Amino acid sequence: MSRVRVSTTVDEHLLTAARELRSGATDAALLHEAGARPTRCTWLFFGACAGEAAFPAFVENLHFLLAATRETIVSAGLLGPAEVDEALSQLRRFGKRPDAAFWYAVAYAEGVR
Repeated sequence: MSRVRVSTTVDEHLLTAARELRSGATDAALLHEAGARPTRCTWLFFGACAGEAAFPAFVENLHFLLAATRETIVSAGLLGPAEVDEALSQLRRFGKRPDAAFWYAVAYAEGVR
């Protein structure tokens, strides 16, 4: 299996924004700025493993998201074009493994006005 190199020369402002989005730290603040009173913060879980009927759809969704953002990833200097293409190919191969699994969580906040 080939490896993909990830650039470590990412803009600090981009890293800070990504950390805030990933942590959900801005969710309550965005609700407040929109005139809502934050009432709940939680995580929405997404994930599957090779034994689940939905697993191919999870893999395809991730592939679609990464392919759709390919130019942004390349233009930001995060990966080169060949590296993104190889990662997308590896993702498809990974999705066919009998021991494959992946999961992630998305920050979620609710508020009322």
